[in-house]
Amino acid sequence: MINHILNFSVRQRLLVLLATLILAGFGWLSLRQIPIDAFPDVTNVQVQVLATAGGWTVRADIPAEVVEAAARSVLSGTPAWAVGSVEPPSVAAPQNGASA
Repeated sequence: MINHILNFSVRQRLLVLLATLILAGFGWLSLRQIPIDAFPDVTNVQVQVLATAGGWTVRADIPAEVVEAAARSVLSGTPAWAVGSVEPPSVAAPQNGASA
């Protein structure tokens, strides 16, 4: 198979040269149209989520982190806290020598 390709390329040098120039021209045009960013954006992706805390009134003594913790927990896939609870559930000690 390779011998046939090489024999054809040697016999049809002008055709191979023309095809090479055409492909190189298309490559050059494509290269000029690609938007190249010299300084790529490497910052973390951030999303602003507006959430309401059902049943809670707006109080200055409750920090925003407490309200946002439940949303972050759900969005990250970690175990959720109990609804309406400010504290995470306590971890029970293993019984009968079983490991957690």
